[in-house]
Amino acid sequence: MATSGEPRSRHPGSKPTDANSQPETSISAGGLIKHTRGLIKDLNKFNKNQTLSHGYLNASLLSANASQLQMVIQSGFPGPMSYVQLMLLLTSIVLQVVQGILLLRKYQINMETANDNDPSDDEKDSQRAHRYNNWAMVVSIIIMAVNILISTFGGSLVGEIKAKTA
Repeated sequence: MATSGEPRSRHPGSKPTDANSQPETSISAGGLIKHTRGLIKDLNKFNKNQTLSHGYLNASLLSANASQLQMVIQSGFPGPMSYVQLMLLLTSIVLQVVQGILLLRKYQINMETANDNDPSDDEKDSQRAHRYNNWAMVVSIIIMAVNILISTFGGSLVGEIKAKTA
């Protein structure tokens, strides 16, 4: 524990700082200010871990949608809302497969070579990574909207199934 005369440390293992200190900064060649504390040391590892975590979330949502699809099919389509939910579930599953392909393509890009000092391949690899990331984000937003609709129509399907079995 720091005494009142010692400077405080914000993070374990970091340099001691006092309460009024600012993060260390440097100015890049383009004139942008970079904070040197908290930089990503291995961009390729960060990109791969981020892509894997998105993939795991995608797989869990795919599993949940497959379970809901099974419930809709086993219900015997008691009403018109079950057809709407069936179409929404199939749309969501197809979009999740597309998102998985986009994330796989992004995972294959080596970010270290995309950001090295060789300008011949920097632009193409970096643009490809950004393009895959942007499309994955757009697909993710669409998946989210479709799954909100699925959960909205899912309540009516459960009510129809209960009415059918009663």
